[in-house]
Amino acid sequence: MKQLSTLWLSMLVFSAFAQTGQYQYANKSTGTTIGLHLRADGVFIYEYEQDWARATTQGKWRPLGSGRVILTSDYQLTDYTLEEIEDSTYEGVQLLLQGGGKGQSPATVQQLYLNEDETARFLPDGETSLQLLEARRRVINGVDAAQRDSIEQTDPPRCYHYPSPKIAESVTLVFGQQEVLIPIKNPKATRLVLTTRFSPQSGYKYMKEQEFIKKGDYISEAGKAIKLKKRKR
Repeated sequence: MKQLSTLWLSMLVFSAFAQTGQYQYANKSTGTTIGLHLRADGVFIYEYEQDWARATTQGKWRPLGSGRVILTSDYQLTDYTLEEIEDSTYEGVQLLLQGGGKGQSPATVQQLYLNEDETARFLPDGETSLQLLEARRRVINGVDAAQRDSIEQTDPPRCYHYPSPKIAESVTLVFGQQEVLIPIKNPKATRLVLTTRFSPQSGYKYMKEQEFIKKGDYISEAGKAIKLKKRKR
């Protein structure tokens, strides 16, 4: 039994070694290039470029044997926390969006819906956002250097509101062609504080246990026709 386990482990290590390297796809007619680097330390780098759009995804990969590998990106669409607050003095629903770290919130929020209703759109609240920014600056000016550096390494908060009172059941966040539905546990909540750790890149490829299959000199995402060819050293 021990010999079989050792043999299986050896085969897996050999498989991982055989799959490491850089793979590339290029389509001149569409101007699309895709690169995938499977590093020996278990880190992968996936790059996508088309016209002026470019995004880089990084994460961990592991071999499954038979030419199959599994990729999981560092950022996930579930990387957020939501605090729900009742505020009897506030009319409508207010959403405060703040990043968990510098560059870790959506670079551009395209749309925010209430209760999956596209007509119930949140509106940017510039006045409140400015007040939050000024409060942040006051805090930065009143703390020591270590605390100041820590605060400066986070994205400034942004505020949105839906002006009419409405029971909050969920919030739909749309950014970078990605859509996230966030359920609300407290239906009476009128103020929502959403802390995100989404990737700031609009073209980021979110992967969770995503399978890629290597055949010969080519590797491709399971279920996709595009094949990336291994580059020779």
